[in-house]
Amino acid sequence: ELEPGASLDDIRKAHRRLALKWHPDKVLDPADELAVRVATQQFQLLQAAYEVLIDPDRRRHYDASLSGAAQPWKRSRPDVGGAAAPEGFGWAHGSKADLHVPDDAPSLAAAIDKLPAAGGTITVEAGMYPGMVVISKPFVKIIGVGDVIVAGQVVFRVCATGSQLRGVRVRASCAGGAVDLKSVTGDVVVEDCDISNDASAGIVFEGCSGKTEVRRCVVRGCKYDGLGMHMLKGKATHTGVIEIADCSFEDNGYDGLYLGDPRFQVSMLRSQVRRNKRHGIFVRGTPLEMRDCVVEMNGDKDIHRESFMLSGGGGQSMAPAMSAAAARRRSAREVAEGNLPEGWRSFRTAEGLTYYYHGPTGTTRWSHPNEQESSTVAAELADAAGVSSLTTDAGAGAGLAVEGDVERSEER
Repeated sequence: ELEPGASLDDIRKAHRRLALKWHPDKVLDPADELAVRVATQQFQLLQAAYEVLIDPDRRRHYDASLSGAAQPWKRSRPDVGGAAAPEGFGWAHGSKADLHVPDDAPSLAAAIDKLPAAGGTITVEAGMYPGMVVISKPFVKIIGVGDVIVAGQVVFRVCATGSQLRGVRVRASCAGGAVDLKSVTGDVVVEDCDISNDASAGIVFEGCSGKTEVRRCVVRGCKYDGLGMHMLKGKATHTGVIEIADCSFEDNGYDGLYLGDPRFQVSMLRSQVRRNKRHGIFVRGTPLEMRDCVVEMNGDKDIHRESFMLSGGGGQSMAPAMSAAAARRRSAREVAEGNLPEGWRSFRTAEGLTYYYHGPTGTTRWSHPNEQESSTVAAELADAAGVSSLTTDAGAGAGLAVEGDVERSEER
C-alpha cells in the first residue's frame, strides 16, 4: 500500500482507506461470524501498523528491520546498537503474549482476540471448546494440553503467517474444511491433530502462498475429501509447498487427498492413505513426491492422475496463470438450505444464482430437488447463467468449481 518513503499524509490517507475497508462495522452481514472475526483481526493489525508508522522512532526501527528482501516472518531482529529493540516497533517483532484457556480467556476465540498484533502462544487445557476459531493475525500458536476438542471449524485467513495448531481434536460439521486455509500468505504448521468433518472436507487449501506443514495428523471420517487443495482463488503468482509427514487419511467419503492446484508442490513422507470411498490420492496437475507411504484399500484407484485442463481450452493443459475474471466466473459458494434430500447440496454463483448438486451421481440442476424429479445437466446451468466455463465435460476442463469443499462434477 505504501512506499518506504511515504509521507505522514500518505500514511494517514492509506490508514483511512483501509480502515473503511476493514472496520468490523463495515461487514455487509453482521451475522457472518467468519467475516466479522477476520475484519476485527485485520483492523487490529492495521491500527498496530499505523501506530508504528506515525511514530518517528518506531518507524526508524521498523525500517531497519526491512533491510534485505526477506519476508516479514523470516526477518531477524535488527541490531539496535547492541540494545534490545523497542517493544512493539513493528508487527513482525513486537511483544508477544502467552495466554491460557480457560484461565485467561473462556474460549479460543476470546484468547485470539486478546493477543496483540504480534501474536503469541495460547495454551489450551483439556476440555470441549465449541465454536469457530479464526486466525487472521500472525504468529498465533495454539497448543493443546491433554484431550482438547474443538467442536467447530478452525479457519486460517490472510495474515495467519507463522501460525501453528498443535495437539487438538477438531470435530467439525460445516461447509468447507474442518481446518480451512484460504488466501494465507506465509507459513502455517498443523501437527498432532485428529481432524474430522461430518458435513464436508477435513483440510482445505485455497489460494494460499507459502509453506504449510501437516505433521503427525489423522484425518478420517470426513463426508468428502480428507484433504482438498483447490485452485479457485489467489493470484497466479501464489505458489507454495505442502509437506505432509507421518499422517493418516482414512475412511473419507470421497478422496483421501485431492490435489488440484498446479502452483503448489506436495511432498508426502511416511504417511498412510487407506479405505477412502473413491481414490486414495487424486492428483490433478500438482507435482507430488512420495516416500515410504502406504496407499491401499481405497474404493477406486489408490492413485489417480489427470492433467489440469483449461475450461474451454481445447484440451490444452492449464498454465499457472488464471485471470481474475475467469476465476470469478468459475467460483461459487456453498449456501445452507434446509429440506434438501440426502446427497444434495446448494451453491450460489458469482451472479447470485442458486443451483443444486447431487454428489453421488454428479447431477447438477437449477430447480430445487423437491420440485421436480428430472435433473438438469451442467450445460443448462451454463446457458442460464451465461457462463460458458461451467461444464461437466471432462475433456473440456476443470468443470464445476465451488468454494469450500469443491465438487468436481465431471469426475462423478
